[in-house]
Amino acid sequence: MARPAASPAARIRQLEAAATRAKALKRGSRLSAKPMADLIGVGWPTLRGWCNDIAGFAESEAFEGGGNGIEYSFAPVRTIRFLLGHFTAQRDAGRARARRLRQIAGPALDAMSDDIDLDELRKLLALSTSLQEAKVKSGDLTERSRVAAALREVFTTMQQAGLKAIQQADPTGQLPPETRRTLEDVMRSVLLAQERAAQDCLRGLNGSAAQPG
Repeated sequence: MARPAASPAARIRQLEAAATRAKALKRGSRLSAKPMADLIGVGWPTLRGWCNDIAGFAESEAFEGGGNGIEYSFAPVRTIRFLLGHFTAQRDAGRARARRLRQIAGPALDAMSDDIDLDELRKLLALSTSLQEAKVKSGDLTERSRVAAALREVFTTMQQAGLKAIQQADPTGQLPPETRRTLEDVMRSVLLAQERAAQDCLRGLNGSAAQPG
């Protein structure tokens, strides 16, 4: 199984440490492929992938070579500076997506970090749903006033959000397709989970109301 890619925040920490190490190099130094990868703290295949795939990297003059058998030659400080800019932009975009998702999901994600990635978000939602359902089944949420308040909040907030959430999160349709699909999956998961919890609460409330005092 392939290792999951490091988060942008983790890459930034790596590159900041590499920037400190790069200060010890002689001014104007250039590094070949493996020494540059070692300085950053990644494998050469990872750095080579960045050279090939990150928009603007090849044109940034941070490195030379890589084609027609010419060996790579990197300017360490310029390379690190470019990559820091790239991963900082990725981190900031991820934080913006996390904030939008938190606004959509409401209290279920109030404690979510802005740096959470999409896979972690799915796991957090599943855990939150499981805990909510467990509380319902154990009777922790069967007090009538609390259930009634929860149901009002669920049906009012989530039904309205379900109609508008995706459009509000991506009003111009600019999100990448993978992010858009994840956003739709998250919203669907939230709505279904909240509906199940609300129905369980309602059954519990009706059952307790039917019992003689």
